[in-house]
Amino acid sequence: MNKAPSMTTVIVANMRLSCRLANEVVVLNDADGKYYGLTGAGVRIWELVKKPTRIEEIVAALVSEFHVDERQCEKDVLEFLRAMAGKGLVSVKDPDETSG
Repeated sequence: MNKAPSMTTVIVANMRLSCRLANEVVVLNDADGKYYGLTGAGVRIWELVKKPTRIEEIVAALVSEFHVDERQCEKDVLEFLRAMAGKGLVSVKDPDETSG
C-alpha cells in the first residue's frame, strides 16, 4: 500500500492456502515459504478479503461485529492491511480495477 488508500480501495487475499486452527488462521505465503498466524480481528479481516472487498466494508463489518470505535477501527485496519500487503499476503486495487 504505497499510495494512500481510500475507503473505497479494494483489498484481496493473494494466498490460496490458509487453515483455521481454533481461534487462529494460518496463512502460507507461497512466494517466500513463510507461515503467518492471524488472531482476533485479523481472522475476520482474512475471511473478508478472500474475495475483493472495499476497506469501508471491512471497517463496517468489524465495527458491527466487535462494537468498536469507527475511527480507531479504520486506523487499525489500514495499519493491519499495510502490514499484510508488505508481506505479500494481500493485493491492493483501485475500485475501477475490480468492476465489470
